[in-house]
Amino acid sequence: MSLTAGKVEELLAEAKKLQEADANEANTKANLIEPLMDALGWDTTDLDQVEREYKDLKSMGTAVDYALKIDAEPRLFVEAKAVGKQLDDEAFISQTVNYANNAGVPWCVLTNGISFRVYKPNESVQLEGKLLFEVDLQEATE
Repeated sequence: MSLTAGKVEELLAEAKKLQEADANEANTKANLIEPLMDALGWDTTDLDQVEREYKDLKSMGTAVDYALKIDAEPRLFVEAKAVGKQLDDEAFISQTVNYANNAGVPWCVLTNGISFRVYKPNESVQLEGKLLFEVDLQEATE
């Protein structure tokens, strides 16, 4: 599978349904985030590539929603929020960046299934400076 314009349109149509239903995080992950990961080439059924609810020993009992792995080692964390949530909440950003920073993972993403904010957690700048870029599926179709 690949990420085509048609796939983006399909995901946006699903996002609209989820927003209208005030969907929770679990439905956002199942109906938006995981299909997108699959379209990008990540096998969400292979634990050597994608691990759900990943717990690092240093994370003090909390788990990040996804650890994307290369050579069975976490290289990117993905923290998901419900489709209707705004990603500019400092608590969400801090949570995401801290998960990755504490585990020594070089990249992390905060997403609500429509917007994807990519952070570099180990940069020695203030929290807002760790944001590298944002991809919004709605803008991608324009």
